[in-house]
Amino acid sequence: MKQNLIFVITLILIAFVSCRKTHSTTVSPALISLPADVPGTTITLDSFPLKIGYQWVYRMITQTTMSVSSGTASLNISTPDSGFLTVGVVSDTLINGFRMYGFSVPSRSAFFTYNSIYLTDSFLYANLADGLHRITAGGRTDSNYVLDSTEELIKLPVAMNNTWSYNYGSRQWTDYVRVTTPAGSFDCIKLFVNEDRGSDQYGMVQYYSSKGLIQELQWYTSWTSAGTGVHDNYTYYTMLTLQSLNF
Repeated sequence: MKQNLIFVITLILIAFVSCRKTHSTTVSPALISLPADVPGTTITLDSFPLKIGYQWVYRMITQTTMSVSSGTASLNISTPDSGFLTVGVVSDTLINGFRMYGFSVPSRSAFFTYNSIYLTDSFLYANLADGLHRITAGGRTDSNYVLDSTEELIKLPVAMNNTWSYNYGSRQWTDYVRVTTPAGSFDCIKLFVNEDRGSDQYGMVQYYSSKGLIQELQWYTSWTSAGTGVHDNYTYYTMLTLQSLNF
């Protein structure tokens, strides 16, 4: 009888502990990330495909993490938000002898950080001897127009491990990678971007082929404080994966 009583009490305790574990566990969504790099074939990349009518369709996933430090740190991860983004070359113009191209970029690009190649539709782009440059559309159209080297998005032709300055940080070609997407498999060159703006940190990994931007993951971290001693650390993630193209 005593042994039976001990056995019953043991079962009750096990059930109680199990229930407590079940109710105290919180499951957060997995953080979006790029697939592991697959070594690719060495390719030559000396220009970005710019021609009126060229179009790229991407799947875009965005996600936010928030770390709150107020005595007890906590981390909240949002459920990823998914959608599709169509980007196309829609115009061209001559500015002081430079052929500049304009993109059509939907409003969903508001999710992008300053680093993205497709920031907004208010920029013009040009392939020059040293790479792809970007300027503000209509902002520098006088006869004394000179391309600003700080707007050199990608340095071309590619030289592996080549690093150049851009805004508050640097960009570097790092590796040859084979990238598989719904649009097909592409031999790409990997670009790493890093910027330090004090309380704001920017980072990005991009994969370029002769067909343009194939895949991208970017993140932007910002620290905020309302003078209360409570510091909130927000990180915004955006991932692009090519779905289709028309050239």
